[in-house]
Amino acid sequence: MTQRDNSYQEKLIFKYEGDLEYIDIDTLFVSQLHFAELIREVNSCIYPDSKLNIKVKALPPGSFPIELMLDQIEPAKDILDWGKGVLIGIGGFAGAIVSIFELIKFLKGEKPSNVIHKEKNNTTTVFKGKTKITVNTHIYNMVSENGKIKEEASKTVKPIGNDSNVDGLSLVDTDGETIFEMAKEDFNDFSQKRIDEAFSDEQESRVQSKKNVELIVFKIVFADNNRWSMYYDGFRISVEIADEAFLNQVTEGLLAFSAGDVLICDIDILQSKDKGSPVFRNSSYKVVKVHQLKHKKIQSNMFD
Repeated sequence: MTQRDNSYQEKLIFKYEGDLEYIDIDTLFVSQLHFAELIREVNSCIYPDSKLNIKVKALPPGSFPIELMLDQIEPAKDILDWGKGVLIGIGGFAGAIVSIFELIKFLKGEKPSNVIHKEKNNTTTVFKGKTKITVNTHIYNMVSENGKIKEEASKTVKPIGNDSNVDGLSLVDTDGETIFEMAKEDFNDFSQKRIDEAFSDEQESRVQSKKNVELIVFKIVFADNNRWSMYYDGFRISVEIADEAFLNQVTEGLLAFSAGDVLICDIDILQSKDKGSPVFRNSSYKVVKVHQLKHKKIQSNMFD
């Protein structure tokens, strides 16, 4: 990949796997048409003001790697971060496209059991039971909310899956390293129906993590799983205190405070979306780390 003051260039190879000397024209044309549309939609979502040109390198005899030259005019400043989470150190369009493909491949048409967004590093972790995948939050939102992204990803893969002579597909970066592979048995997971099912919004929960927020103490409770009554953003809420080190200092009498004091802490907010509703609502709160206690007039020392 090459970045200049007024443009950004990146090469990406789309490879049809198998013992191929020839390939069906519909497989080649239709899959590349929709793959190009997928890349353009990614560009439009992340940096709508930038023009993107896509060119294809002439094919060598007896080979079917499709080398694309992606030339973005007035490139996005954070373009090299797009794919972070799935591919360490790989960003740009390659990182974004691979993140989209890996996310769809991981879900296999099933809704995630949990989704956790981390604001601090702009990543989203998607869980299926005990397994998980982490992608850039912008990429996750792009796939879950943008119908065209899902449609073009599906239409890219569909003609390849229908071609009995093609065993799979892979993406290769400019250094010749394979950065994504998909076998024939994975193609069904890219059907429009299965992708839509994986990202359907009939019912969903997620965890939002927030750093260094202010919680105002109202009532301290050591029963009921240490659920304290606090004020957050002007609302009184019940908060589970999960910071064991902090609780030990409180129970041992090393910290003393009263109503109106402020805790500076990291919290997890469980949010849920009811069936038929597009809006997430806060369901529960958990303090995972207390950084500082501020008395109403006197501020204590840090105790990280």
